[in-house]
Amino acid sequence: MRASFVRYLLAGLGGQPAPVGPALAVLRVPGENVSAPVVLTDLSPFARTGFKGADTPVWLAAQGVTVPDAPNRSLPQSDGAVVARLSAGEFLVLGRPGAEPGLVERLDGAWGWETGAACVSRCRARTATPGSI
Repeated sequence: MRASFVRYLLAGLGGQPAPVGPALAVLRVPGENVSAPVVLTDLSPFARTGFKGADTPVWLAAQGVTVPDAPNRSLPQSDGAVVARLSAGEFLVLGRPGAEPGLVERLDGAWGWETGAACVSRCRARTATPGSI
């Protein structure tokens, strides 16, 4: 089971890790104001990947991804994943917490060096399993 590298810090604040799909996550910390305008949640144990390069928007669209039209925007995808456009040619793909393998894994599997130098995988390192850190 994947777990966040900050799980011990969150546990120190009273957060209780719980299984969410294939990951162990702390979704709430005691005293947290969940009705605040902004709430931060550690999504690091969940699937994510990224791609960068001038041809990346075209390649993602060819893979069936709904691509945000401008930097600093994100769009939900049909499987619950979210695609964020960080700049003109850089994208972050976040899998839906607790979901079965989906868009992230499909894109990582579809990308290869033959895709071209103008679309490079920026695959994030997978999160450690509990006890490995």
